[in-house]
Amino acid sequence: MIFYVNKINGVMIGRKVPMLPIAVIEKQYKGDKGLRAHEIEHIKQYCVLFVIVGALGSLLTNAAIALVAAMMAHDVAYTVISKYRCWAEVKAFKKQMQYGVSIDKAAAALAEHYRLKLTIEEAKKLLQ
Repeated sequence: MIFYVNKINGVMIGRKVPMLPIAVIEKQYKGDKGLRAHEIEHIKQYCVLFVIVGALGSLLTNAAIALVAAMMAHDVAYTVISKYRCWAEVKAFKKQMQYGVSIDKAAAALAEHYRLKLTIEEAKKLLQ
């Protein structure tokens, strides 16, 4: 689910809402299909990890703990594990590139905004 809002704090024009399968995008980008695809990819990533962690958690512990762990899994992994964050953003930018975003623009954003310690050339290689 995507909501369009007037303004998002920080440098991002779109982002997934922590612990929920929801993204917000600034209203001025409502027609940007690439950005929408990027954020939908993050929602899919959240849902896949939610199901995996939720199912495993239900087998190993009680449902309440499994639910909380599942809700937190993507966001914790994204925040703490730079390789997961890199994988998640590369997948999202590849989706966005299918809608016309250039590899140069995607690589610059990947290298500069996600705490990945990548050069633009390294980011380009990941996006190819």
